[in-house]
Amino acid sequence: MLFLMIVLYIPLYIYFIWGIYEPEEAMIFGDRWRFKELPEFTDFQIQLFKYKCIFALVFLTVIFILMAMTTFRG
Repeated sequence: MLFLMIVLYIPLYIYFIWGIYEPEEAMIFGDRWRFKELPEFTDFQIQLFKYKCIFALVFLTVIFILMAMTTFRG
């Protein structure tokens, strides 16, 4: 179970770290085909997306640590 979790978390970690450094590109990832012109995001939207990425990284790390502890404990 832990191996499966590691394999599934790697793309999520990459996306969230990318979202911190390039939030505008990460926000339209997968939806670029819907726009003729690239949308303009406000500073508040960009800052909120960065906070979401940081929160998601912390949350995934806590879940991963808890799963690793239960796996190795017994």
